[in-house]
Amino acid sequence: MKYSKNLMMVAAIIIVAFAGCDSSVMEHGNANLTLNLKPRVGGEALSTNPDSTYDVNGAKISFGSARMYISEITLINDENESITISNESLTVPAKNDSDENISHTIQDQVILVKHDEGINSYDAGSWPAGDYQEIRFKVGISGTTNRIDPSQVPAQHPLAKQADVNNHWNWNAGYLFLRMDGLVDTDDDAVPDEKWAIHLGTPRFLREVSLKHDFTLENEKPAMLDISVNYAEFLRNVDLKDPDERICHTMNNLPVATAVADQISSSYQIEDR
Repeated sequence: MKYSKNLMMVAAIIIVAFAGCDSSVMEHGNANLTLNLKPRVGGEALSTNPDSTYDVNGAKISFGSARMYISEITLINDENESITISNESLTVPAKNDSDENISHTIQDQVILVKHDEGINSYDAGSWPAGDYQEIRFKVGISGTTNRIDPSQVPAQHPLAKQADVNNHWNWNAGYLFLRMDGLVDTDDDAVPDEKWAIHLGTPRFLREVSLKHDFTLENEKPAMLDISVNYAEFLRNVDLKDPDERICHTMNNLPVATAVADQISSSYQIEDR
């Protein structure tokens, strides 16, 4: 009887030991992820200081504003599964595709990137710990969320109407997905003197960025992804010295809007830490 009891105890210990090593019963936990979006103009760091100028496609330019919306962040794990997380829900007035008044609940993550304010690091939320191979996100705002009333959004929310730099047109056009403004030298004296503006939006110019990179999120340990954002790449196929290409509010200059949108996916790159 004593031998039988000892045998049962040994068996129980072995079962517990194996269970402790079985990843299927382990709880991975969560890790908070920060996106460090590092603005560049070619090989230089972006600055909106009026004295900071850059050579872009043979034009000497400066930047006054540099902003964009990033949304629908998705991580792809090592088993090729897509992982998304939701923010605290927010219900606000909106318009549907028939321009009827509706209520719309926002749950997706949205980040308003303000590089012109020197803000590069953004909280991307708490994610399941584990091994990942890719991050995807949209540049812009999709669906009905792009047709909400920003005046009804709490001031601290990224979709709120901004008082300093305009981020929204109207019900139909929605948000400015990517906004760049500055001055360009037009008389070849190396001093930017004329305004240029690229304001990109509307559903047709929503773009997805996919960045492959192996990384691990460890339980209860903060993590950071360094992602460079190259503003010169956005402008690769735009001649800001040409008056016909200098001002784009999307629908008033579709060739320029298309040229900028086509470069979005190549304007972002993961950097190794």
